[in-house]
Amino acid sequence: MARPQPQPSKTQSHKASDDQQVERLHKGYAQSMEITKVLADEKSQFQHIRIFDTVANGRVMTLDDIVQITSRDESAYADMLTHLPMLEHGKVSGS
Repeated sequence: MARPQPQPSKTQSHKASDDQQVERLHKGYAQSMEITKVLADEKSQFQHIRIFDTVANGRVMTLDDIVQITSRDESAYADMLTHLPMLEHGKVSGS
């Protein structure tokens, strides 16, 4: 039987540097991205906002070091946002 592992604290879960973004949202799963250029790194009253370019995912935006959107997956996100209004409208044309 495997021993239960201690749950990482937030500071251990998400690590960002100028050359790498590591995100661990769930036990046993992590994703990392190689950062090529940091475009913005700001702290607002409410959260830490970073925008940077990566090798595999294009431009990335994180809030509190948690990925919100990338240019690689933006089209799927935007496409899903348009379906409900288009279906509700009912008279949308492709022209």
